[in-house]
Amino acid sequence: MGERGALVEARQLAGLLRAGGTNARRREAALTRLAQLAARGCDGREPADAARSCAALRDVVLDLAGQQAVDVADARALCRTIDAAEAEAMEAFNGSRQAQHALQTFESLIEASPLPILSVDRRGLVRIWNRAAEELFGWQRVEVLGKPLPFVPPESQDESRAMAEASMAGEVIRNREVRRARKDGAILDLALSVAPLRDTRGEISGSIAILADIGERKQREMEGEQTARFREHLIGVVGHDLRNPLTAIVTSAQLLLRYAGLSEKQSRVVGRIASSADRMARMIDDLLDFARTRLGGGFPIHPRRIDLRELCEHTVEELEFAYATRTVRLETDGDLWGNWDPDRMAQVISNLVGNALQHSSEDGEVRVRLHGEPEVVVLQTHNGGSPIPPDVLPHVFEPGRRGARSGGLGLGLYIVEQVVLAHGGSIEARSTAEEGTTFTVVLPRKARHKA
Repeated sequence: MGERGALVEARQLAGLLRAGGTNARRREAALTRLAQLAARGCDGREPADAARSCAALRDVVLDLAGQQAVDVADARALCRTIDAAEAEAMEAFNGSRQAQHALQTFESLIEASPLPILSVDRRGLVRIWNRAAEELFGWQRVEVLGKPLPFVPPESQDESRAMAEASMAGEVIRNREVRRARKDGAILDLALSVAPLRDTRGEISGSIAILADIGERKQREMEGEQTARFREHLIGVVGHDLRNPLTAIVTSAQLLLRYAGLSEKQSRVVGRIASSADRMARMIDDLLDFARTRLGGGFPIHPRRIDLRELCEHTVEELEFAYATRTVRLETDGDLWGNWDPDRMAQVISNLVGNALQHSSEDGEVRVRLHGEPEVVVLQTHNGGSPIPPDVLPHVFEPGRRGARSGGLGLGLYIVEQVVLAHGGSIEARSTAEEGTTFTVVLPRKARHKA
């Protein structure tokens, strides 16, 4: 019933109530109908129409009360009904306006998004296809709306179907790397995020997806991996192929020193050749170890039961012979037996003590301490001299950090850390001008075996 029809009927009911002589049943029915008209007087109307209709009904009720056609209590009840209907109409109108504004905002954001955004209903038919999706995939909106997604290549059909089912079950998918096709057939690498869409009753009505083109990033990553792998393969190949001629040089020099009956001057020259070759051999070993770790091989260790005191004494003696003017003080206490790889542990001790000798003054003392505890053995090296700069100290175990100062490759401390980690241990460095530089290695007595 329209606004005018409702008002006409209300006035007719008012005339019936004014006439008097109406029996109680008909009077009650008229009041009930008048209340219904008041309650429905604003349904689906805009605020101005609702206010005008409610004001007219209110005038009818007040006129009836003034003529004592209805008592005051009934008039108040009818006015409250009219007021409630008017308020409800206003609230419904505001809610509708807000919902419409939110929808317009949502649509504007989707259209302005630099990322492709699309939505499908429960049947898999496209409902949203924004401008960015048009630009990336090549299909215009009119070509895809109301149709199945056009860009899923045959090899990705099962994956796409599984994700659609997961989304319809309420699951949110974030940053899934997928491959999809353009209209021209080109394949795109994309990051896909999908979330379910719900209707006003909270039921899932479809899904919405955001995509990001990651093709350039994937290309950069692949090129970076290829470059790094080539570099590391080159290090490994060069290091391995240099071993054979270098071994021949070392062996020949040793034979000459032992059997050739050289003069003192000749012996010094050959000795220098042997010493340089030994140094080159150690550098090649470092290169091979570095290449192995960077290629994912790790540090293979072959632990067996050894006395770390004996190994340390032997290694320190060799270093004292090489550094004839320097002093290395070795202190040991406690049980120093455990399961470690003797060759690798000799490498750790040699690199740490050699590092201490290289980075301290000629007259400075280097201290090495071995301390046995119930479950671990602690190895410490200490030297005075200039401390490690504060900006370098946190990165001292990274490749190349200290090589320039000593003329080496800068791999010694990196390899030390890798060997210690391969044994299940830990290593740390402290360095200040007042206390000097100390490296502390903690080794569990039973290293895990790594073939």
